[in-house]
Order: sequence, then C-alpha cells, then structure tokens
Amino acid sequence: MPKKTWDTAADWEAEYRIDGVAGYGQAMIDSPDFDERADALIALGVTLATDRILVVGSGPSAPLVMRLKDRGVVNAWGLDPSAHVQSRSGEWRGDVLVVDSDINGGGQLRQALRNGTGDDEFDWIVTEQLLESLEESPQDEIAVVLNVIEGGLFNALGNERCVHFVKVGWKDPVGSGYTVKTPAEWVAKAPDHTWMSVHGVQF
Repeated sequence: MPKKTWDTAADWEAEYRIDGVAGYGQAMIDSPDFDERADALIALGVTLATDRILVVGSGPSAPLVMRLKDRGVVNAWGLDPSAHVQSRSGEWRGDVLVVDSDINGGGQLRQALRNGTGDDEFDWIVTEQLLESLEESPQDEIAVVLNVIEGGLFNALGNERCVHFVKVGWKDPVGSGYTVKTPAEWVAKAPDHTWMSVHGVQF
C-alpha cells in the first residue's frame, strides 16, 4: 500500500499550495522546474523524433510531458491512475495523453499502454516524484516498481534509461509519510539507473 495516495482533490490540496492556491494548479504547471527536467532528459540523449518516453506519475495536466513535446519529443506520454488526475483530463492540451493505469498493473497495464501509445515498451521510462510516495516495509514497493520499469524498456537498452526525479535535501515533516533518502541512498536502490534531483541535476 503506497505511503501517500493521490486519488482525490483533497489529497493534492493537502500537499500542494502555490501562491495561496490549494492544489496542483496552473502556477505549478507553469513552474520552471519542469523545464529543467525536460532539458535534463534531452541532455541524456533523447532522440526527439523517434524515442518513446513514458513519464510515470505525471500529475494533473502532465507538465513534464508538455515540456518534452514543446522541445520536439513526438512520442511522450504520461501514466497515472489517480482518479483526480484523470477527472481533469479535459484541462490537458490536445497533444497530451496520460494513460489511466497503475505501473504495477501487469497485463492490464501493458494493454492500456498498447491502446494509448501503440506499444508497451519504451526507449526511456521516467518517474516523476513517484518513489517518495511508496513503502519500503513490509514490502519494498520501490524495488518492485524499479523492476517493473526495467521490464518496460525495449530489449537491449541499458537501465540507465530508467530515469528518476526525486526530491532530495529536504526535511520530511513529521507525519507526512514520505520516504526520504539522501542521493546516495536513492542511487543504492538501483545503481545502474539514472537519478536526478527535481531540478534535473544528476547525482
């Protein structure tokens, strides 16, 4: 069971408040943080016209997917099963698709990806501040998700194409429930993956 859930508007409003506005609103969607992340992905060597990129945990309006498309990444999609996220799909740009399925959905996930994106394998799979919401005990959900993501890459591609944006250098408020790690601790979860701060700085 994830440590944090994001199914309702209240879940988002409890965690995000930008300029006094509750929820994951336009101010956050417009945040330059997503430009930094998109630029960092391009710098890793994404081939704009052909590489398939899946952003897992995209959030309402899928701002990272938008930024990638703005930079010419034709084949970029989101994945997020949050009921609140999906209820806001009418707010998204016409070229943005966030597939409604859980990363641990097995055959259902693969079918949803094939239906939405034309295939169930990708050149790059990116987690967007997802891992902090997962449990490590009694089951290590982070390890499970990392393994699933590796299985979603095209054969023969290296696991360095599994890219994770995580929040580091912060103090977890008492009772907030997030999994908080140092950069070294995150890297230790999967040393052959690519780990970055939310500002697109690799560590």
